[in-house]
This record gives sequence, structure tokens and C-alpha cells, in this order.
Amino acid sequence: MKTVSAILVITVLVSLGATMGAVGQDKFINAKCFNCGKLYRVPVQDKETVVVTCPHCGTKAKIKMPEPTVIAWEKASKYIGKEKVIEGKIVKTYKDPRSNNVYLNLNPDYKTYGSVVIKSEDLGKFGGTPEATLEGKKVRVKGKIVEHKGKPRIWLTDSGQVEVLE
Repeated sequence: MKTVSAILVITVLVSLGATMGAVGQDKFINAKCFNCGKLYRVPVQDKETVVVTCPHCGTKAKIKMPEPTVIAWEKASKYIGKEKVIEGKIVKTYKDPRSNNVYLNLNPDYKTYGSVVIKSEDLGKFGGTPEATLEGKKVRVKGKIVEHKGKPRIWLTDSGQVEVLE
């Protein structure tokens, strides 16, 4: 059996809206064995790289998993500096009386887990009171994940960045 440490070229078969907070049963990538040339399916895992074995010839290789399109909010800190869509339920909202910024928290402990924020100058783009209309809703939020005081944050500048799921 041949063991090689190489990155395989992969074709992503993951549907574009799939959340990868947990490993799904129906998400796979195609891997092509560099030894025998045959294709085989590998389940997507929530790891950066995994070692796989070709079922046809037994060759081992290290492959890079694709980055998820939609991520669970708990994983946001892994993607600082990247444009992502995060998914979760807004469990608490807060409008700061001094700045008028609106904080949409996906965890009651926002000081540990970070938040999504609408700056006061952008509130008009969200119509009404987003702190009231979005609280308790399951949402997908698109934006660049930045680090703010050591925690992940997405700044919302347009209502198109928020999709209410339920």
C-alpha cells in the first residue's frame, strides 16, 4: 500500500446553501486518486484537512475540505477577515441609547461570543425598529467577519445582508 502526503484536487458537490456547523449526511466532495486515477466520494468534514484512503487501490492522501458557504454562528471566530454567511437565532437585541447602534446577539453572552451590529447611520435602511422585528428570529447574516475586542462581529450596512428564515 502506497502512502503519500499530497493535496488532491477536489470538486465540490456541496449545495450552496448548506450549513456546515455539523457534518451532514448528504454533503460529499469528489476526490481523484493520483495513483490509479479513479474518482471516489469523500464525506465533507468540519476539519481543514483530512487523510483519506482510495477505496480502489489503497493509496492514502491528505485532502483539503472546502470552506462552508453558510456557517453556524458559533464557528464565526474561525473565519475572522472573511466574507461569510452566518446562521443562528437572534436571542437578544439591544439599542444603545448613547450611540443608537443596534446589537443583534446570537447568544445571550455577547461579551464572549460577539454580535451583529447595525450602526445608527444605517438604521434607516432597515425600516422601523430592527431590534424589535428581528428578535427571536432565525436568520442568515452576510458580511465580513471582523474581530472587535477579541470577539467576532459583522457590521450590517444594508438590509439585504439579513435573510429571515423563520
